[in-house]
Amino acid sequence: MIKKTMLFNICLLIFIINIAEGAEADLPRVMLTGYWNPTGQMIAEFCTDSFLNPDGWQGENWEGMGVDVYSFFPEPGTYTGWFEVDYQDTWEDFWHLTDSLHPIAILSFGAARPATWEIEYNARNLYTWQNDYETPYQPTPRPPDSTVQPNTERQATIPVQDVADAVNNETDVYAYIDWNGNPQSFLCEYIAYLGMWYQAQHDSANDPYHCQMAGFIHVGDSAISYAQAKEAAIVSIREVIKALTIQSADETIENKSNKLFLKTYPNPHRIATMISFYLPAGQDVKVHIFDMKGKVIGRVFNGFMIQGKHILEFKNKGIVSGMYICRMETAKSGVISSKITVIK
Repeated sequence: MIKKTMLFNICLLIFIINIAEGAEADLPRVMLTGYWNPTGQMIAEFCTDSFLNPDGWQGENWEGMGVDVYSFFPEPGTYTGWFEVDYQDTWEDFWHLTDSLHPIAILSFGAARPATWEIEYNARNLYTWQNDYETPYQPTPRPPDSTVQPNTERQATIPVQDVADAVNNETDVYAYIDWNGNPQSFLCEYIAYLGMWYQAQHDSANDPYHCQMAGFIHVGDSAISYAQAKEAAIVSIREVIKALTIQSADETIENKSNKLFLKTYPNPHRIATMISFYLPAGQDVKVHIFDMKGKVIGRVFNGFMIQGKHILEFKNKGIVSGMYICRMETAKSGVISSKITVIK
């Protein structure tokens, strides 16, 4: 846990820096989480980790809906990495990620039997939970939320009925809402409560990190197939985003059209990272990678580019683990840089 904590704090620090550098151009972010199979695999296309998602992140301005979608889940089978099946690990990862992403919506998934697609309406601020698999076995702090009484219920703010109706109408998965049930007092209910609590903390439209909604869905790991789970997940995510109050992607781009921005994803990365940037005018561009001593260790691009958005790939072959600088020099719009981290 200590080794993981140190590594993830470094990774998240770089992620926070990158978000801050490109914040003016970023779209609102939707945060997805998963636990047991198939809840990680079914949202893998939104993961920026090339190990967990070798096909590449598909969450940027997803379906042109004006939001970027990110997913986080443990490595299937070993359940290590993000959101290990552990209360302390889940607490640490959740607050690190929300502090970095400032999500406009949170949708979490967890496996359960004999559910098919059970949309939980409530989650409880319990004092006593089912034990996890490592000491101290119970959450710390306990109960997690000291701002309300133990056993206080918080409610989902996602459009639960719209999600259920869409899944039932557009897939062959049976979806239903558990209005007053027991979400099982284990890690699924725990992360459900954290999401609903975070949303309540940032409920005000005047909050600079306004979170409009949060919710949790139990997925039947034996009742439905992976293909069915993925289809139902896509429909559910789409319904949540449709209910958000956001600017369109075109409005966002138009408002930022005179701004130079650059971001990299996945970051940290193991094999390659994508360098995404916007040029407010056509011009000569140089994109190079430097080590922390200022030495060029990669020449990504040198030439003319037209106005608009561009994406380049940098493969870190022959480069050791560590921090590096991606620097873009432009003839008309100045210089911009972003820190990147290589993990091998």
